[in-house]
Amino acid sequence: MGLLNFLFNSSKQQSEDKARDEKEKQFDVLKYDGVRALHSGQVNYAADCFRHALAIKDDMETMDYFSLALVRSGELQEAMEVLEKLADNAPANALLYQRMAKVAFMMEDYEKMHALCEKALAMGCEDATILCLKGNAQVAKGDVVMAIASFSKAIALEPTNRDAYLLRAQTLLRMGDCQGADADLKVLLAQHAEDEDALLLKARVAHAQGKDDEAILYYNKVEAINPFCVEVFKERGSIRYAMGDKEGAGEDARTLLSISPESIGDVTGQYSAEGQEGIQQVLEKCYKANNPYGF
Repeated sequence: MGLLNFLFNSSKQQSEDKARDEKEKQFDVLKYDGVRALHSGQVNYAADCFRHALAIKDDMETMDYFSLALVRSGELQEAMEVLEKLADNAPANALLYQRMAKVAFMMEDYEKMHALCEKALAMGCEDATILCLKGNAQVAKGDVVMAIASFSKAIALEPTNRDAYLLRAQTLLRMGDCQGADADLKVLLAQHAEDEDALLLKARVAHAQGKDDEAILYYNKVEAINPFCVEVFKERGSIRYAMGDKEGAGEDARTLLSISPESIGDVTGQYSAEGQEGIQQVLEKCYKANNPYGF
């Protein structure tokens, strides 16, 4: 009987070891196939691989990859849940809270975004990226004064931080502080002379200051960098229309129609270079009340 028990238990152990080895092999295949898919841009397939791998066993690295795939595929709620599980296993990792704050921003959950930034800062992780995220959350919540303070702290920590200068300039412009916004843009453009976002904001600041000729020059610079920038044709066209340059405004309207017809809104009719009546409708629809910052 002792021999039979030994043989039976030995066989059972071998079967269990073999099954465990097979599970490990399946896990490895799924995990690394998912990594390859993620790196090649096949995010939905990558997410499926990681999901099946995690059904076999919990693995923090695979969970991390899974969260990246979910964000890239737009599955933001599930991505947040995965990141929260990661944070439960690494509660002192401030970078996880930073990533969660970015996902909350994409979800437009600004209260949660702000709380996550505060949590990261409370851990002593006071860096420019987290402060910019916090400032974005404050802007979205309407607390622009505190947002300016957050962006200013980010600049103090990292004087060459492009995002901090741009975000502070945008917020100052929204507050009507054109002089402050212009000062930030001068610093930013001295560092990044062809920064499309900075040049576009510079054009808006010039327009808000009543310097429409200067604004048009900056819109022209943006167009030279990005000929498909919808904002250029909307906003420059608006200025040209107000200045009485109907021909220039019409050119911008035609370009707008060709590259982004959906931006016209609910204007109806057939518009073309020859359809002057249609173009006039576009001009009136898109330009008369166009004002990106509500001045």
